[in-house]
Amino acid sequence: MKKFLVFGSSGFIGQNLIKKIKKWNISLFEADLNCTTKQKKYKCDFSSYQDVKKLIRKIKPNLIINLAGSFSNNLHVDLISNCLSSTNIIEALVDLKYSSTKLILIGSSSELSFINNKNSKQNMISNYGLSKLFQKMVFDKYKHDKKLRLIYCRIFNPYGPGVSERLLVGNLYKQIKLLKEKRINKIQLGNLDSARDYIHIDNLIDQICKVIDFGKYSSIYDLGTGKLTKTKLIVEKILMENNLNLKHIKLNKKLQFKDNGPIANLPKIFLK
Repeated sequence: MKKFLVFGSSGFIGQNLIKKIKKWNISLFEADLNCTTKQKKYKCDFSSYQDVKKLIRKIKPNLIINLAGSFSNNLHVDLISNCLSSTNIIEALVDLKYSSTKLILIGSSSELSFINNKNSKQNMISNYGLSKLFQKMVFDKYKHDKKLRLIYCRIFNPYGPGVSERLLVGNLYKQIKLLKEKRINKIQLGNLDSARDYIHIDNLIDQICKVIDFGKYSSIYDLGTGKLTKTKLIVEKILMENNLNLKHIKLNKKLQFKDNGPIANLPKIFLK
């Protein structure tokens, strides 16, 4: 039976992925900084090379998916979570000579803002995006190493219940709950005319599973829909699911700026 190890299993994507693949005929192991060590679940400090190496040696996984990360937008915090953790996993695999272990790293469309930056204030890269870009550079350094089996997934804009409240959609879910509890009178959001490549978490998990099954080593896969959707349409959809409408929204003028994101270049494996 194959062994899968998921780093960052308690996050939004991690929880949804675990829900899906635990039904597979595999031996599933989880690792997270905040979990309590118990059967097949391990507490692991991803910033510690020794902790990471020790866990990988203990499990000897056939597949590792690194979902550990943060978007605090504090450069120090995000570099540790988004770049150092992946570097530790890669170097542990090299030192342990686990050349048959497949490693899937999770990137972000935010890293593309550095490449597409036109020196305008709206396009300035975030600390989060910069940390993800550094992770991508680590992948580029090692991707052709014949002793490693690396795959890179660049995730665009996932949404669904449980997404981080730091994101607009997560903040919307939070405010919907407060509105239903009558703790607020209106939901306050910024510009709804901006557009992103939004992808529902269920569809994202399906795409990750296809990468697990069909992904080629040294490849980069964009995970999204391949089209821009106005934020307003996503907001309306979520409001309708909660028996609400745009009348419950108050736009915050301080947050009025248009910011369209990049679009995923969908790989052929998603057509299988």
